[in-house]
Amino acid sequence: MERRSSRILLVMEDSPSRRVFRQGLAAPGAAITIIDEPAAARTRFEEVQFGGIIIELSFRSVGAGLDLIRQCRAADGLLPIFAISELDQTMQALGAGADDFLRLPLRSDEFVLRWRGMLARGDRMRAISPRVRCDESFYFGGVEVRANLMLRFPNGAEEPIRPKQLEILRMFAGRGGELVLRDDLTDAIWGFKAARYGSSSNQYISLLRAAFRRHGLDFDRWVTCVPKTGWRISRVAVAGPIEKVA
Repeated sequence: MERRSSRILLVMEDSPSRRVFRQGLAAPGAAITIIDEPAAARTRFEEVQFGGIIIELSFRSVGAGLDLIRQCRAADGLLPIFAISELDQTMQALGAGADDFLRLPLRSDEFVLRWRGMLARGDRMRAISPRVRCDESFYFGGVEVRANLMLRFPNGAEEPIRPKQLEILRMFAGRGGELVLRDDLTDAIWGFKAARYGSSSNQYISLLRAAFRRHGLDFDRWVTCVPKTGWRISRVAVAGPIEKVA
C-alpha cells in the first residue's frame, strides 16, 4: 500500500534549482508531482492527498506562494510544508503556516535531512492524532496548551499552533527551573544535527512570543534567552492557570 508521505508536491518554477530538488527528492516509491504555478498547485492539492509540499515563494505573482501555504495549512493542520526562496522570508513563511524554511541556494544534504525528518514527524502525528483527546493539555505561562494544536489564553481567546511549536512548549514545560540548551532543543525537535545551521528554533519561539503578546502576556517572563547557549525556563511557568502563577 502506498504511504501518504511518498506523495510529494513540488511547487517551483522551472530552473536548475528545481532539477536539483527533483533529484534530491527521488527515493524508492516516491511519487513527485511538479507544478510551476500556485493556482494550478492549489487545484491539484484538492484532488490528491499529498504527504508533503515544498513551495517556492519567489514567484512573479507577489505573495502567491505565501497564499498557497495559508490555503494548504487551513485545509490540513498536520501537512508537512517546506518553504524556499531566494530572499530571506523566514518569518513570512513560518507565519503563513510553513513548518520550515531554507534560503536558495541551499545545501542539498541539509535540505534532504530536514525534509525526511519533517515527513517522518508528519507520519507520526497522523498516526497519533485520532487518539489525541482535546482535554490532554498542559499549562505554560498561564496559557493552556492543548494537544489538538491550540493555545487557550486566560482571556478565553484561542490560537492555533504548529506541531513544532507544541513540541517546543512541551519541552520547555518539562524543564521548569532549568536551562534548555539550544543544541538539545534542535536535536529533540528537528532530530538531526543539520538543524543547528539554521535559525528555525528562534523563529518559532519568536512566533510564540508574538502570540503571547497579542493577548497581553509576556513570554519572556517565563523564557529567558541565554545568548549562544539556550533558554532558561522559569520554575513557575508550568504551575497552572494564570491566577496561580501571577
